[in-house]
Amino acid sequence: MKKANIFIAGILLLGALSACNPLGEFKSYPFARFETSAIDIEKEDEVKIPVVAYDAEGKTGTVTFKVTNVDGEAANYKVEPASGVLNFNGNETQNIVVKVVNHEKTKFTIELTSATGDFTIGGGRNFTVNMLKYFPVTWDYIEGVFNAQDFDNGKEDGTAYQVAFKKVDDTHVQLINLWGGGTVLDGTIKFDQEANTAEMAFDAQQVVFDATAYGYGPLILIGSGPDGWDFVPAKAVASIKGITIGPWNLLITEGQYKNYLYGTSYTTECSK
Repeated sequence: MKKANIFIAGILLLGALSACNPLGEFKSYPFARFETSAIDIEKEDEVKIPVVAYDAEGKTGTVTFKVTNVDGEAANYKVEPASGVLNFNGNETQNIVVKVVNHEKTKFTIELTSATGDFTIGGGRNFTVNMLKYFPVTWDYIEGVFNAQDFDNGKEDGTAYQVAFKKVDDTHVQLINLWGGGTVLDGTIKFDQEANTAEMAFDAQQVVFDATAYGYGPLILIGSGPDGWDFVPAKAVASIKGITIGPWNLLITEGQYKNYLYGTSYTTECSK
């Protein structure tokens, strides 16, 4: 009898709770958002940044955006529509258009700030535009002094220094002062005008740094091959973002640590 009373009391309590908290019907609202969060503009003169509407079949509304300059001159670009308003009619995509005026390094953000009509703003409301200074990757760009920073297995290693690249002939280049050692490394170079890049390869076993005074002997350059570190060239790629060397490493040739690698895995980022 006691169990029956408990059961009946439970049913009555559940009914009371249901009366106080009726189940509501979920109502979805049309919303608009950026599909991605950032873009790098390299040599393009115009890019379209899509803003996409969802759950908006048969609905209309507007979305307002705001442009905020972060770094560089705002005069280097134009953003359209100049009104800062996008008009939506159903599930469609509207584009914010960025037109490059000057190919100079500039950073700005676009924020979807408000909506009218049936629309709201979704989660992807912020977008970052990084305009990169455009350098045609030719000898005029390659030759000269670059600021360099080494990274060992992805972590910044040591202080920044400077390197130089020098033309030998149309297919050969010299890298001067890698690792701050002042040495000259010989390599080959091949330009890809369509991709606006150049590929380099610096021969293995060249001395990068003479560490005899530290008990290591000369440290020689080696590269990464299909099976790991090997006596293969250390590769580099030049683009308008800069020159990336690596992965490369140094092999200890003398002393108690002979045949050990100095470091884990180096890359060097070079920028003007």
